[in-house]
Amino acid sequence: VTFEQFEKLFETNQLVESIKQGVHFYGTQIDETQRTLSGPARVAVWRGDIFGVTRMKEYCDVIGVRFICIGVLSGLSYEGMTQRIITKRGTGPEDQWRFAKALYEVQKLADVSDYILVNYPVYDQKGLPQEPVEAAGSLGHLLLSLVGQEQNE
Repeated sequence: VTFEQFEKLFETNQLVESIKQGVHFYGTQIDETQRTLSGPARVAVWRGDIFGVTRMKEYCDVIGVRFICIGVLSGLSYEGMTQRIITKRGTGPEDQWRFAKALYEVQKLADVSDYILVNYPVYDQKGLPQEPVEAAGSLGHLLLSLVGQEQNE
């Protein structure tokens, strides 16, 4: 959607959750959420921000849908996380919020998650962490397990 469309969605309370990060805006539309949750799928995956998890969980409670939060925690040390942010994003004034947000997310993850997967990094030849990929396989196994448990209940 365009910025103007997003603003209208926000102003008319048509978003389950939303956030501004830097100069970008993100959000989940209520009508899209309702359409997805009323469909035939047994599992719907929502990839959201730590700030939106509580709102999405509350929304699902109100409409009677079971919401399970699976947090993916980086296996990097604080120094490793800092280095990754610097390498990928930079250290300009517009990037400073990323450091505080990363620390907040790590601290808040245990409060909002039903399950936590730790994604240990793979390092390149220079000793820098590469893109995390290992958690995807574990996430798939966890989802299959949860769906299997639900069918047995």
